Amino acid sequence: MMDTAVVTTDLDRLAERVEKAATLVQELRFKLAQYEKAQEKIEAEKAALEGSMKLLVEQKTSVEGSLAQLQAEYTAAQAANAELTESLKLAESEKSALETGKTRLEADVQTLGTEKADLARQLQETGAKLQGADPTALVTELAALKKEQRDWTAERKDVATRIEALLKKLDRLDT
Repeated sequence: MMDTAVVTTDLDRLAERVEKAATLVQELRFKLAQYEKAQEKIEAEKAALEGSMKLLVEQKTSVEGSLAQLQAEYTAAQAANAELTESLKLAESEKSALETGKTRLEADVQTLGTEKADLARQLQETGAKLQGADPTALVTELAALKKEQRDWTAERKDVATRIEALLKKLDRLDT
């Protein structure tokens, strides 16, 4: 009779251990699901941030190019201004030189206005182009995400296999 009590006690302990293992397996599965959701969210945020960063870098490059062009135009305008000052000095002595300088100044202003309009149009076109997403970058990111998904699936299968092996061992211990 004492052996029966010991066996019953051992079976009770084993049943408690199996219940604890089952609880741990459920907790691990729940935590794995939470981790996968968090990982997916982080990856989505990472992709969004990388896209935003790339867009900002492209915009920065565009703005720097426009700034360099504007600085070159400013230098050209300063040179034109010096030339106009020279023309005005000459215009005091000759009225005909004044008319020539005035015509040249109007042509320069018109050219600068045309160039300014062209630059504004180019800036708008570049801004519109930068608003669109780069298809090759999206394909590359998609491939990377699929690879990570395959890795996670393989890891989940490995964990499931280990858990099943442990459950089989527990079943064998029960019998």
